[in-house]
Amino acid sequence: MALHYADVAFWSAHDMLVDAYALQHSRGPDLRARRSAVLHLVALYAQCELGLAHDRIIALRRSVAAEGIDDELSPWPMASVVISMVATGDGPEAHLASVEEFGTGVSRDWREHHAFAGSLCQRFLSL
Repeated sequence: MALHYADVAFWSAHDMLVDAYALQHSRGPDLRARRSAVLHLVALYAQCELGLAHDRIIALRRSVAAEGIDDELSPWPMASVVISMVATGDGPEAHLASVEEFGTGVSRDWREHHAFAGSLCQRFLSL
């Protein structure tokens, strides 16, 4: 993520990297972890399945966070190991491609919850 802040050419990968990483690591029964999982699931779904742009992802995250949705997302998926090197030295295009591979892999792990994520996208984005 430091690369995203250091060079604006890499910024386009930031939303997906943050949401995929956070979704994989938002584990636990506490309220904060559940809210984090919902927030990042919805944002990742919106990117991978709907192709939403950065500004709409930010608005979606804000709306979901303000609502404080804390669904338990049961069953919690077992994360697959996504074999993907997040490329940093090969330029912005290679970096974005590797982050997209990582993000779509995490999204696939959560496919059982795509209907839930899609319904929240419709609710908050009026799709």
